[in-house]
Amino acid sequence: MSSVTIRFLGTSAARAIPRWGCDCPQCTAALTDPRARRSRSAILINDTVLVDAGPDIYAQLYAVPYEILAHIDHIIITHPHADHYLGLDDLASLRRLSELPVLPIYAMDDGWERIEEAFRYLIAAEVSQYDRRPFARRPVQVGQTLALPHGLSITFLDTHHTRPFTTAGLLIERGGKRVFYAPDFEEVDDDSVAGADLLILDGAFFSRDQMHQRYQPILEEGQGRHRPILESMEWATRVGAQRVLFTHIGHLGLAPDSLRALLYPGCDLACDGMVVTL
Repeated sequence: MSSVTIRFLGTSAARAIPRWGCDCPQCTAALTDPRARRSRSAILINDTVLVDAGPDIYAQLYAVPYEILAHIDHIIITHPHADHYLGLDDLASLRRLSELPVLPIYAMDDGWERIEEAFRYLIAAEVSQYDRRPFARRPVQVGQTLALPHGLSITFLDTHHTRPFTTAGLLIERGGKRVFYAPDFEEVDDDSVAGADLLILDGAFFSRDQMHQRYQPILEEGQGRHRPILESMEWATRVGAQRVLFTHIGHLGLAPDSLRALLYPGCDLACDGMVVTL
């Protein structure tokens, strides 16, 4: 059995690809090539841990073999931006499939207020036989490690994507393998991910010039900071990563093959439905 398996349910940034009415090379490719279509970013770790649940989560899980759904027993929300948590209502039936009394949702402690504003009716603070809500609130903090069955561990790191609340990146470890997953990413301490077998990083923008041209007002408000692909490749080289995949792909205007041609050796694009094993 592989040490770590990552199943990519979705790989787009905040809006899916193709965009409405757009005829750029990226969106044109997505109209004819299923591999170029992208829904909001989410993954399954070892087919048991679901990371993020955006607006596309129902369709994403519907595409997964049905028998896998019953094995999902933990949910992680990296941060309360719409593309990462607004699909929680569609996950309520997972508890019945798994036959668990309640499904734990782990999220950074400073983000829970926003999550509960939308989904308080689904989330219980404490597990009780009298409470029929499907999810249990499990706050976590930066540096905390979640120890799961079969030797899987997940450590929560701050990716410095947001100022109002913490955005988590996940250091996933099992059997000596180390994967860092950060769909929204500006920076982490280099030592925490040095020598990782796989980095899965933010592909919202290719260059910092492109990012500032499109989103300067949002960046000034601290709503979302992204390290561009070009800088992330240089950073990955510096920390000694063995392999890099980009997810959370933004509206870059480049067809996938054209974008791949600009990537460093050892770097590639994730796509919806991809399964990576280490």
